[in-house]
Amino acid sequence: ILFHALREPEANLYVTQMAVDLQGLDVNRFVEAWRTVLRRHSILRSGFVWQGDLPVPLQAVFKDVELPVALHDRRLQPFDESELVELRKADYERGFDLCQAPLLRLTLVSLAGGMTHLIWTCHHLLLDGWSTSLLLGEVMDIYAGAAPRARQGNYRDYIAWLQSQDKAAGETFWRWQLGGVNAPCLLAATVNAPQASGNGYWNFRLDADETQRLQATAQQQRITLNTLLQGAWALLLRHYTGQSRVVFGATVAGRPGDLLGAETMLGLFINTLPVAIEISPAMPLAEWLRGLQADNLRLREFEYLPLYEIQRWAGVGGDLFDTLLVFENYPVDEALQQSGSGLSIGNVNQHDVTNYPLTVDVAVGRVLEIGFDFSRAYFGEEDIRRIGDCFRTLLLSIGQHAEEAIGSIGYGAFDGPKTHTIPAKRLDERLLLQTIRTQAQ
Repeated sequence: ILFHALREPEANLYVTQMAVDLQGLDVNRFVEAWRTVLRRHSILRSGFVWQGDLPVPLQAVFKDVELPVALHDRRLQPFDESELVELRKADYERGFDLCQAPLLRLTLVSLAGGMTHLIWTCHHLLLDGWSTSLLLGEVMDIYAGAAPRARQGNYRDYIAWLQSQDKAAGETFWRWQLGGVNAPCLLAATVNAPQASGNGYWNFRLDADETQRLQATAQQQRITLNTLLQGAWALLLRHYTGQSRVVFGATVAGRPGDLLGAETMLGLFINTLPVAIEISPAMPLAEWLRGLQADNLRLREFEYLPLYEIQRWAGVGGDLFDTLLVFENYPVDEALQQSGSGLSIGNVNQHDVTNYPLTVDVAVGRVLEIGFDFSRAYFGEEDIRRIGDCFRTLLLSIGQHAEEAIGSIGYGAFDGPKTHTIPAKRLDERLLLQTIRTQAQ
């Protein structure tokens, strides 16, 4: 994350932002609650240093830092939603000086009728999604006057755990796991890149009945809903690229089961791993999905290894994939709601940008919501809509025909041929670019 943030500083990669409306907020008490958690957690007082003669970048923890807070009192003035949107955008585009702690800040806009609009901007180098929900829960508890929740251990314990792991065993596993991957799996190479700038977003939702049917299918096949979604995304990549062994990125929680207190620690544990899947059209879908589930369980033993090492061991050269599937299971909304604060909370909005051309965010609640964060340099909006429609069709087909062969699932609903071959010239150009980037790194 640090590497990508420094390589493209103007893109503000991995800057995360949450905006939410809070009715009845005591602003001063709320800010003081944030100052309390800042003092309690060393990860929140961290910056990063890499200049000079340092052999590797270091995370530096500062003893005392000042919480950046911007207050806007608009209780007696008109203030419409478009102004809030512009305020959020301006705050996001400020980015962060990664040497200077803290890598987070608050903006609070007091509006008429007792409403306060909170904008919390933070760098992903500090926290993953699960840590964010823990942090917000602690802030709300302190705000409500409750004692802060007890935490076992701290993030430096996790760093020590990482350094004690058997890297040689991990290398052996990942070389075996990625055997047969002879080329990168690049979805962007199958469309005509618009060469525009910035990022776009598009999403769709399954309704409650459709979501329930998918969950029932997962239970019947003894797999997780995450595995089912991974299977559908693999089939989509097979359809677009024509590759029989596809690869995409997936996020894992990364919290070790044998590290005391890992589930309650604040910090960055999440990791991105390559998921390599062989697709044989004649194979029963249910059997294939259970095999994918077993592969996911095996990955957990070696999920702590950095992606750049894993990709190097694969021997392909450059990036293995250009799509990332993120299955969100951290209850940020619940963390805000479940406290004795007495606040009315609404319009929770989150935003971030990764370094991947396409990030697919999956959120599961009463309904399944799937968002597509895409780089306009690689995808146009119509490309994303077609990809999203294909993904939806595949998900529903799996839910209805899990006992059938892979080759019969969903393809009849797609426009165009069953597979798209990557144009050789386009692929050569992408591989050349990746080789240049790898050598530069």
